[in-house]
Amino acid sequence: MRILAFAAIVVGAMMFVMNAAALFSDAKVSCNGEAMHPGERCGIPTEVLSGRGKTYQQMARDNVRSKVLACAGIPVFGAGIAGMIILARRQR
Repeated sequence: MRILAFAAIVVGAMMFVMNAAALFSDAKVSCNGEAMHPGERCGIPTEVLSGRGKTYQQMARDNVRSKVLACAGIPVFGAGIAGMIILARRQR
């Protein structure tokens, strides 16, 4: 049970940290910190010039997914902390 609680703490923290930029971004859709507009592509310059970069719509979907994962990480982390507290109280 302790391993499960510890895993929830680690996974929840990673979910939040790796996707937190999407939560705190001012722009609805951004690419490398710059706001994107419909019709634009994101990627390294060679990808953008060749048309292989991600489209505005793809980046918007990725942004939504990142926000959901970041928000989901908070209760997962909280569940891990709660599990550790419960286990610590049982040992007394």
